[in-house]
Amino acid sequence: MGSFAGDIMKTRGRKFRGSAYLAVPFVLLAFVATASTAFAATESTSKTAIFARVTWKVVKPGDAVDFDLQITNGARLGEDPVAYDLKILDLPEGWQEKFFYQGEQVKSLTLKPGESLTVTVEILTAPNSSLGIYQLTFMAYSWMAEYASTQSLSVELREPIREINLVATFPGIVAQVGETVQHSIVIQNRGESGESLRLSALAPEGWSTRFITQDKSEVSSVYLAAGQSITLALETETTDNATPGEYTLTVRASSEDGVVNALMELMIALREKENVSDFDFVSRFPEVTAEAGKSLTYPITLRNLSANDQEIILSVVTAPEKWKTAFKSGDTEVTRITLNPSQSLDLIFQATPPSEVSVGDYSIVVEAESGSTVKQVVFKAKVVGLYKLDVQPSTLYTSVTAGNPLTTTVKVTNSGLSPVTTLSIQVTAPSGWDVSFSPARALSLDPKDSYSFTVTAVPPSNTVAGDYLISVKALSDQYVSDEVQLRVTVEAPTSWALAGVVVAVIAVSLLIFIFKKFSRR
Repeated sequence: MGSFAGDIMKTRGRKFRGSAYLAVPFVLLAFVATASTAFAATESTSKTAIFARVTWKVVKPGDAVDFDLQITNGARLGEDPVAYDLKILDLPEGWQEKFFYQGEQVKSLTLKPGESLTVTVEILTAPNSSLGIYQLTFMAYSWMAEYASTQSLSVELREPIREINLVATFPGIVAQVGETVQHSIVIQNRGESGESLRLSALAPEGWSTRFITQDKSEVSSVYLAAGQSITLALETETTDNATPGEYTLTVRASSEDGVVNALMELMIALREKENVSDFDFVSRFPEVTAEAGKSLTYPITLRNLSANDQEIILSVVTAPEKWKTAFKSGDTEVTRITLNPSQSLDLIFQATPPSEVSVGDYSIVVEAESGSTVKQVVFKAKVVGLYKLDVQPSTLYTSVTAGNPLTTTVKVTNSGLSPVTTLSIQVTAPSGWDVSFSPARALSLDPKDSYSFTVTAVPPSNTVAGDYLISVKALSDQYVSDEVQLRVTVEAPTSWALAGVVVAVIAVSLLIFIFKKFSRR
């Protein structure tokens, strides 16, 4: 058989004479002959060696398994390279095979004489395969029988590992009688398959338990994929009549088929309930913004959470210097309040900064105290500037002769509560008038301070006599004032007045002459 296969291989490079129909079966026959003699060659005269360090692996059905195999071409130097095809013989139904060399999938390899290469065989088992041991044969073969070799491989399919674990960072908690206790527990799926788990907790009679997720949902079961874990809170409500002492809770997680179970014990140490003061002291709006000079108000709520009457004392711990503060119920200032059980009361905390307060952020710490319980609230105050500029001309009415300059003074007063910067004025005059003022600007102006500007306006010499308006307003980086108007009466020049008198005299004289002339007739 080997000689026959060898003869066939010698014809590979030749052209077949005769019909193409005869060539096809001839080639197929050569392949069958080569494969048939391969096993004999591997045991005796094969020039190919296959080495596998690991030949037996254990996985569960549906998993992929891989083997590394080294193929060596043992031919003498000088001989031609050999092309090897790769194959797994007797592959079970539904299983798949792949071959990889240096990360790339391959189906054949070419080795030079004396060369060795390592291929990875990846075998994907079928999920529905039966458990047991499967014997496989890896084969690297060529058209030449002496260059074929095999390696036996074993794949053992077993049941998936199933394991559930329960962990609590703080398995023992101390609480008061009647309190609700929370244990943080971690449920871990350490197995190789997903599990749907039922959760339960065994507690003393009269106590109630529930499992809570991080979003506060109550659950009774959970699904965990293989390797997944989840953190839940076991909430246990103790009874008001429970006797102080140590109590045990038993937590169980069970698979739906009951095969996998995990148990964990938790401890609760109950002690006598202390008669302590407890109340709420909160504000819905602890941060307020207001203009300088105005009061800031903060709504606060006091609520008695205890079963007894409570007297609560209110005080200011820290406040900015010169600020006035008060707790108010309506228009009444209060510093001490008595609340019945479960009663609540809404108050107002008022803070008034001084008139010269600087713009900025401030903090006020207030405190409510009842017995040994002290609670604080920090109020934030953002003071923004209150800006206002008043413009006052030295006069609101004046006169000027056309062509002559008019000079007046404009005083700007900072009547706000915050400094302004880059102070200037804007003067608007009738068209054609020449207007200027000095100085051009002031760098800043503090509250209640004033600054004066000199305004010069020159009406054109041909201005018609009459009343005109000049508007002035103050400008700064922070504020623009309202306009103030200055009424200016423009008078004609003296030469024009004399000319007018002469014209009037001539006109009157002419009228008298005409009247006398016609009256004689």
